[in-house]
Amino acid sequence: MATNTLTPLIPAFIGNFVDVLREFTPLNTVSTGFGEQSVPLNGTVLIPDSAPVVGQNITPGAVVSDPSGVVISSASITMTKNRKFPFAITGDDQLRAAAHGADFKNLQIKQAVRSLINEIWADVAALHIFASEAVGTPGTTPFGSDVSLATKARKALQDSLAPKTDRSLIFDTNAESNILGLPQYLNYYQSGSDQTLQEGTVGKLLGFNPSVSSSIASSVKGTGTAYVTSGVQAAGATSVPLITGSGTVVPGDLVQFAGDTTIYVVKTGIAAPGTIVLNQRTQDGLGLRVQIAGGAAMTILGNAARNMAFHKSAIGLAIRPSAVPDGGDAAVDRVLISDSAPGGTGLTIAVAMYKGYMQQIFEVQATWGAAAIRPELLKLILG
Repeated sequence: MATNTLTPLIPAFIGNFVDVLREFTPLNTVSTGFGEQSVPLNGTVLIPDSAPVVGQNITPGAVVSDPSGVVISSASITMTKNRKFPFAITGDDQLRAAAHGADFKNLQIKQAVRSLINEIWADVAALHIFASEAVGTPGTTPFGSDVSLATKARKALQDSLAPKTDRSLIFDTNAESNILGLPQYLNYYQSGSDQTLQEGTVGKLLGFNPSVSSSIASSVKGTGTAYVTSGVQAAGATSVPLITGSGTVVPGDLVQFAGDTTIYVVKTGIAAPGTIVLNQRTQDGLGLRVQIAGGAAMTILGNAARNMAFHKSAIGLAIRPSAVPDGGDAAVDRVLISDSAPGGTGLTIAVAMYKGYMQQIFEVQATWGAAAIRPELLKLILG
C-alpha cells in the first residue's frame, strides 16, 4: 500500500505556488511579513507608522527641549479570512489521468493555489475605496492614445511624498490592451526593447512597475445629488459639511467640488445632509488641495474601473497557514509551502491531505487579511 505522505509532491507544490504567483496576481507589489504567524482569525496585526517631523529653531539651554507634537501612530491589518480550497482524488481519477499522461494531483493543486491567490488579490484590489486621489475619466479606458494618466498618477504620488522606488501600476485587461497598442511600445527600436512585440509585456513605465490583473474592481456610486458645501472649506480639510442635497454618499465615492479639478475619494459618507470625510492625501493628514467656496456644488462621478497606482508601503498583506491545534487534526500529512525565491513575496500557505473512503482529499489552506496602511500613497487611474 502506498504511504500517505505529501513529501514526494513538495517540489511540484513549490513550483506550482511560485508559477501561480507570477501570473495575473502581482502580490509582490505590496508589503508582507508583519509577524502574523501567531495572530488568530479576526485578530489584529499592528504596524508601527512613522510620523512627520517638523523643524524647530535651536535655542541653547540647560536641558533638551521636548519635541512636542510628534505622535508615533500605527496602522493595523485584521486577519479576516480563514479559507480552504479542497479537491478529492479517487482511484478512478488517477487511472483516467494516467491514461493521458497527466499528473492529476499536480494539475488540481495548481488550480487550487490559483483560486486562493486570485481571492487574495481580489481582497487587495478591493482596497481601492481607501485611495487618496484619482485621475482619469469614469467609463473611458485609460491609455487610449498616450500615457498621460500615468504621468498624472506619478505627480499625485510625488505630491504625497511617495518614495521613488517600489512604485507599481496595476491595470485591467482593457487598459493593458490599450497600452500594448501605443506606438512607443510596439516600435521596439524607439524604446530599446522588443519585449512588447515579442512577449506582449509592458516594461517599466515612468518609474512604475506595471502589471495586469483580472481582479481590478469597480464600485457602485451613491445616489447623492445636489449637495453643496456649507461654508468655506479650508485647503487641507478632510471633513466637508454638505447641505441642500439628498441621497447617499458612500465610502469609495469619487467626488469633485466646483473650483477644484481634483478627484477625491470618500472615506465616510452620509445618507442625508451632513459631513463627509475624505481619505487623506498626505502623511500629515491633508485633504483638500485648495480652498473650496461656500455653496460649491459637489459632483459624484460615475462608476469606473479602479486601476491602482501606489507605493509598496501603501498596502499591507498579512498571510499565514491556517492554525492547527497542538497534536494535529485529522490530516494524515501537512506541508508548508513558501515563495522564498529572490524577489518573491515571502508568502507561506499549507497543503493538507486527508484520507476518505476510496478517495484522498487535498486542501490548500491559508488565513489572511489586507489593509491600506498608507492610504495617502494609493492613487487610482479610472477606466
